[in-house]
Amino acid sequence: MSSPISFLISFIILSGCSDLSLRQPEVLVNFSGSEFNLSKEHEIAHRHAPIIKHQKKKNVSIPQSRFDFLTSFNFDGDLITSNNRERIEEDENQELGLLASIYYAVVESETHWFLTYHFYHIADYSYAFWSRLPLGIQHENDGENVTFVIQKKIGAQKEQLVLAALNKHNRSVLYAPKDSPYFSKELKRLLMVDGKPVLFIDWGSHAIEGNANYKNSILYEVIGSTELPSAWGMEKESYKYQLLSIYKEHWNRFQEGLMGDGKLFDGSFDYKAHDQRTRQYSKLPAFYDSDSVSLWLPFYVKRDSGVLPFRMGPSVSNGDELGSYFFDPARAFKSELESRGIEVHQEWSLKYVYHPYQAPVEGK
Repeated sequence: MSSPISFLISFIILSGCSDLSLRQPEVLVNFSGSEFNLSKEHEIAHRHAPIIKHQKKKNVSIPQSRFDFLTSFNFDGDLITSNNRERIEEDENQELGLLASIYYAVVESETHWFLTYHFYHIADYSYAFWSRLPLGIQHENDGENVTFVIQKKIGAQKEQLVLAALNKHNRSVLYAPKDSPYFSKELKRLLMVDGKPVLFIDWGSHAIEGNANYKNSILYEVIGSTELPSAWGMEKESYKYQLLSIYKEHWNRFQEGLMGDGKLFDGSFDYKAHDQRTRQYSKLPAFYDSDSVSLWLPFYVKRDSGVLPFRMGPSVSNGDELGSYFFDPARAFKSELESRGIEVHQEWSLKYVYHPYQAPVEGK
C-alpha cells in the first residue's frame, strides 16, 4: 500500500506532466495574402511601445534583483528554459549579460491595430513564509502580457490607443485612456504620458497595472533607432529595452517543434474559433518548460510556467475565450465592450488585413 507521502509525490509529478504530442498548424499567411513583415510590425510596435515603471524591492539579493529584470528567455544562449533559474543562481560573478527586452506581435484589421507585448522574467518569487520551503509559492519562468487596441487613422479619426488588456495573474483587466471614446466607469484608467501608455509591474509576482503608486521603481523605455539595449546592473535606475518579434522568437520556434520536456515550451491548449472567420488550432504552446515544482496551497501544483502570449484572453487560465485576444482580437474586444454595456460607436471592422498567426478561411 502506498504511503501518504509517496502518494503526494506521485500526485505532484503527474500534475506537472504535460501532453507532449504536437500538432503543427498549417503554413500561415495573413489575410491579405502577403507574408510576415518584420519592418512593418516593428514600426507600429515601436510607435506605441509602453513606458514601464517596474516596482523595486529594497534589500534583495543579486539573483532576486535579476529575477525582476525584463529580459529574453534565451539570455543564456540556449533554447532550454528549464535551466534559466539555475543559470542565474550559479552566475555569482554576473558574467551572463542580461539585456533589457520586451516581445511584441502585431495584428491588423481594417480599422484597428492589435499590439500584444510579452514580458519575460526569469522567475516569480515571494518573501512569504511558504516561499522558503522546497515547494514554495514561486516558479521558474514568468510571462505576462498586454494587448493594446489602436484605432487607425481613418478620415477625421486620429491614430489613438483606445483600449488595453493587462495581465494580472490569471486574468486580463480592461483599461482605457481618459480621452478614449470607450473610457467609462466600467473600465480602469490607463495612464498616458506624451502619448505613450505607462505600465506598472509589481516586484516578485510581476502583475501588471495601468495606474499605480510605487515608492521605488525602475524606469524602462524603448530604444531609439541608434541606441543599444541596456544590460542589467544592480544599482541602475533606468533601462532602454529592445523589441523582439513574437513571430520570430516564439511562433517560428513552435513550428520548428521546440515543444516538450527539456525544450523551449511545454504544456498546451486549444484555441476555439467563435465563428467561421478564423481557424481553430489544437496543441498550441501554453508555457515555458520547467522542471521545478511549485505548490500553491491548498491543492494547486504547477511546474511549467510563464503564460505565453498565445493564451491572451479575458482569462489566461481557462474558458472558451482562451487565446481570443491574440487570434481573434477584433471580435473578442468588441464583445467585451458590448458585454459591459459600452457602445461601440466608432468604426470597428471584424475583417483582418494582416494576421500572420491565422490562415484565411476560404470564402470568408
